This record gives sequence, C-alpha cells and structure tokens, in this order.
Amino acid sequence: MPRSVFGNTVALFAARVCSRGGSILLVFWLSRMLQADGLGSYSTAMALFGLGELACELGLSHFLPRELAKDLARTNRYLVHASTLVIAGALISVIVLVVLVPNLGYSTDTVISVYLISLALVPTALGVVIEAVFVSHQKAQFVAYPSLLWTVVRIATSLYLLHRGHGVISVVAVFTVTGYCWFLTNVLLYTRCIGRLRWEFDRHFLTSLIRELRTFVALAVGGSAFSQAETVILSVVAGEREVGLYSAALKLITVWYIIPQSYLAVIFPLLTRAYQRYPQKAQVIQEKSVRYLLAVALPLAVGGFAAAQPIVHAVYGPGFDRSIAVFRVISWHTILSFVNGVLWRVLLARDEQHLALRVQVISGTVRMVLALVLGLWLGSLGAALALMGGYIVYTVLHTWYLRKGGSQLRLAALGWRFGVAAAVMGAFTYMLAGRLHLFVLVVSAGLVYGILVLLLGGLSRDDLVLFRQIWNTRGVGASSSAEMAAVEE
Repeated sequence: MPRSVFGNTVALFAARVCSRGGSILLVFWLSRMLQADGLGSYSTAMALFGLGELACELGLSHFLPRELAKDLARTNRYLVHASTLVIAGALISVIVLVVLVPNLGYSTDTVISVYLISLALVPTALGVVIEAVFVSHQKAQFVAYPSLLWTVVRIATSLYLLHRGHGVISVVAVFTVTGYCWFLTNVLLYTRCIGRLRWEFDRHFLTSLIRELRTFVALAVGGSAFSQAETVILSVVAGEREVGLYSAALKLITVWYIIPQSYLAVIFPLLTRAYQRYPQKAQVIQEKSVRYLLAVALPLAVGGFAAAQPIVHAVYGPGFDRSIAVFRVISWHTILSFVNGVLWRVLLARDEQHLALRVQVISGTVRMVLALVLGLWLGSLGAALALMGGYIVYTVLHTWYLRKGGSQLRLAALGWRFGVAAAVMGAFTYMLAGRLHLFVLVVSAGLVYGILVLLLGGLSRDDLVLFRQIWNTRGVGASSSAEMAAVEE
C-alpha cells in the first residue's frame, strides 16, 4: 500500500503543481503587465467561477470515492447519474451568474470575463466527476496527463496573447476553450483505460442518489458560498484593485494546498474503508496523515511570514507593497488548511457529514460577517483577517466534534518537534531576509529545518521503515483489495 499511495499522490501532485504553478505564472505576468486593476478583474472572474464550480459539482468529488471504495463494479452507473446531476447544476449556475453579475457594479472587462468563464462550468464539473472515478480506481496518473497537457497549452497561449497586447478577456477565453479540451481528453482516457461508457439511466437510482447526496450538496453549496466569500465581498465593498492586492498574496499560499489535496485524495478511500472494517487502523492513518502534513505546513507558514517582503517583491515587483502585510497574515492559514483537510474527511469517512456541514455553516457565516466588516474598514488586509478568523472557528469546531466522537487528536504531541524546528528556522530566515538572494535564503532555511527535525527526532523508526517500503516495494498498480490487506496487516 505505501508504494501505491505514494505513486498516486505523486501523480496528483504533479498535475496540481502544473495547474497551480501555471496559474501563478499567469498571475505574475498579469500583475506586471496590467497592474492591480487588471489582476483584480481576472481574480474576480476566477473567484465567481470557483463559486459556480463548487456549487455545480454537488460534493461528488468526495461522495464518489467514498461510495466506489465499497464497490467498484458500480462505476458506470454512478458516472452516468452523477454526470446528469452536474450538468443540471452547471446550467443553473451559468444562469445565476449571467443574471447576477451585471448588477454588481463591475467593470466591462470583468462582466465579459465572467460571461465567458461561466461557459466552462459544464466541462469542468463533468471532468471533476471523471477524475473522482480515476482516484477511486487508484489510477491517478490519468488525472495527471490531461491536466499537464492542457495547462501547458493554456498558459503558453495566454502568455502569447498578453505579449501581443491582448487583455484579460482573451486570457479567460483561452481558459474556457482549453477546459473543453481537457474534459474530452478525460473521456478518451476513461473509455480506453477503465471501461466503455454505457447509458444505464435508472430514475429510482437517481432518486436514491439525490437523497444520499443531500448533505454533500449542502457541503458543496456551502463551500461555494464561503470559499471565496472575502474575495467576492471585497470586490463589492472595496473594488477590484483591493481584490488584486489580496489575490496576489493569496496566490502565494494556495500553491501549497496541492500537497494535502493530492495526498488526501488518495488516502480518503482507504480511510473510509478502514473506518468501516478496521477502526483502530483508521486512527493510525488519521494520526500519520496529520503528522506528515504538519511537518510540511509548519515551515511553509513560518517561512512565508519571515520572508514575506522579499517573496512579494520578487514575484510581483513594485506596486504590491500592501500585499506584504496581507501575506504575513494569511501565511498561518497554511497550517489550518493542511490539518483541516484531514479532519473533515474523517467526519465524512465516519458517515458524519451532517457535522461537517454544521461546522461549515457556522465558520462560513463568521467568515462572511468578518469579511464585510473588516473589508469595509481595512480593505485587502481586512479580507485576510476574515479568512483567518473563519478558519480558526473551523478548526476549533472540527477538533471538538472529532474528540466528541471518540477520535483522539493529539496535535501538540504530533507536531511539537516540527514546530520547534520551524520556529528556529523562522528566526534564521527573518534575520537574513533581504541580505541573501531569495533562492539562497530558501535553500538555506530548508537545510536548517531538515537538520533540526533530524536532531529533534521528528522522524521515527516507523517513518523510516515506511519510506523504505515506498522506495523498495514493487508493483505500484496494486489493487484496492491488496491495499486494504496491507492496511489490515
């Protein structure tokens, strides 16, 4: 199992690195060529697209891996009915955006960009469903190939058009066209590598699916409403320029989210199966996941805070000095995001998605209220504080519900060694920030952190054995049943 998990995680990680890295490269050039106003129009359009994407996806990216982990033979049936639902959801989202956006006071470029990007909702939602099937079959490499290909095409074409003098609208149009190409490539890979698509529509099964999906749909809609809350509210109360300053800082931390997303997408089906059959082993998977993610999140958060100024200047250049304070605040979001990625998946694996929904509604409401109040008062910095306030509530509530349900969650015991190492590394980074070239500073800080982790015993003997298994075990394409047998052992 370790080798298979590692292989699938690397595949998802590569795909998301390319996608997120390409987006950051695009934001870099947009900020340099069109300044904060142009970046604000692009970021506003992408934020609204993100809202629509999460809403029309209906929580299927997490529901399908959980259900298919129980019986892969039902793949085609779930794929047909899930696709029917997301097409309906995508069309509703398009109508909502087309009706809503002209009344929000956006610039003409922003309105046209939203219209264009809304057309990509249908292929994006369908592609997410197919990717969930790939992950359930432990074939994450088929997620990576189309993503790598069409991200490169999208970014290269967008940069060419920007250098030819075209603006934000052309970049959004390229995003929409490549979205359809990406979806068609996913369909081709599915039919060749998993099975032929067959139409087996069953109205009773659809009704049952909708009934089972209710909480997941609520989670998806809530996630859609809350995930970009401070960005959308900021665009209305403070304008696109403030959105550009906030989004510039946010892009610098969201690039790291591909780490927990890639790892946990592979782990989630195994965690679900473990909770059904081997509850004690599920606790082990949960603790190891939290520990490994803390080992990565802590140095990223501390390092981002300590080196905020040279990082922002190196990426965006002049005109984004106000993004430095924003970046320092939201750097700490990395820790909360990594840990929460495990916590809410544990609730879903235990069939307690109603608790995950309750946490989302409470914390999301706090986030929106803070965004409205602090955004009016402090602009982009207020949006950053709203993001952190909402996620602190999110973490506290998740922790409380997990402990109430009997799961042990020893965050301090799991992460204190990494915390000490990150703190020392942060002091080292802060003292040398501005004196060393950024690349040299980052490499030096990484070496300091790695050495301190080893000296403090951050890696146990079990960890070393696990890493040795990853590199020495043969047969990456192990079946799901074989992986679960390994978990049982």
